[in-house]
Amino acid sequence: MADLEIFSPRPHCYRINHPDLGDVCQTTYAKGVITEFMKLRDDPVKVESLVKVEIEGREFDGYLPLFYHPKPLYWDDEERQATDFNQEGRYFDKAWMSFRGGDEVAVMLKEGEPAAVIGFADGIPRIGEDVFRLEYEKWNGEKHSFHFQASKEWAKYVEMDEDATGPDGLDLGLDTEALRLCATKVAMKHTNGVTGGSVWHETNTYRQYLEFLIRLGGRAFILQVLNSHQFTQTWMAFAGPGGEIIIGPHLEDYWTYMGFHFSILAAPDNRDLIEAAIQLGKNNSKLNAIAIYEGDYCRDPEQRWYVDYPGFAFQPGCFSNFYALRALFPFAWMGRDIVNGATIRIFVRPHTKEEMIAAGVL
Repeated sequence: MADLEIFSPRPHCYRINHPDLGDVCQTTYAKGVITEFMKLRDDPVKVESLVKVEIEGREFDGYLPLFYHPKPLYWDDEERQATDFNQEGRYFDKAWMSFRGGDEVAVMLKEGEPAAVIGFADGIPRIGEDVFRLEYEKWNGEKHSFHFQASKEWAKYVEMDEDATGPDGLDLGLDTEALRLCATKVAMKHTNGVTGGSVWHETNTYRQYLEFLIRLGGRAFILQVLNSHQFTQTWMAFAGPGGEIIIGPHLEDYWTYMGFHFSILAAPDNRDLIEAAIQLGKNNSKLNAIAIYEGDYCRDPEQRWYVDYPGFAFQPGCFSNFYALRALFPFAWMGRDIVNGATIRIFVRPHTKEEMIAAGVL
């Protein structure tokens, strides 16, 4: 990787310095493609603003700094501001939030060797991505939405159904629907037996499994949802003289709507990893949701109802139990007032030029 000279004419302003005319003559530019981001050493998900690139089919060794000026305020936190510059690494700390694996980028070359990624090949700036919108319906048909901030372990960005704006007060522009990796057919399992000592039940349990790919800057998330509901018919039950069960008068029929199970997986955004995940998602659509629930596709007995994705790590703090569900999605324990996970839709900021055109940004 070629070296860079950086100078700062004023605070929070950094430029690449050409010490002489010879250096200018030795500097050229090429279009490359980001293949992967550098992971933080002790974290399976967090990344630095350092990327590998491929130019004309050749992937170069080493990571290039993202010498790309993020928009001020997107997304400042207690530790770093968007405009913070890493002098040693020669990159903007939060530039990774604007890029994804597979992006076509402008690469600065020094004597033919890549030195830095300086922007997007199409010349269109991207605002750092961190917030997404999740829409859903309850079983009673009510429609609601939430906004989540991924860098804060899926903390709510605003309360339910509130309009969300960016740090600069402008609309977030979360208008592009995230990719639904898979949606299985609804599978049914029949059970029967005596409950309460005197009631015979015939129950059909219906389950459907869905996955969503959420790409936010240099990180990718997979939201896995297992949706369930039941239909039950009941009769009075009596013990016969030989201990057999005698079914008596019909009692009632009812539906039970249950809170969905969910899991969140994450990985640094990597071009090949994303392509493999999309293919795996297509294959997962053919799976049986009952078998998924019973743990046929997961190695972790504590999270048995999910499908493993090579290269993706389970997210601590984002796990499936009623307390986590109630924290993310306020609903009653049972009944039509809870979330129907099969109706979930997720929206992010348009990232590609085609998405921007479709969203009316360009």
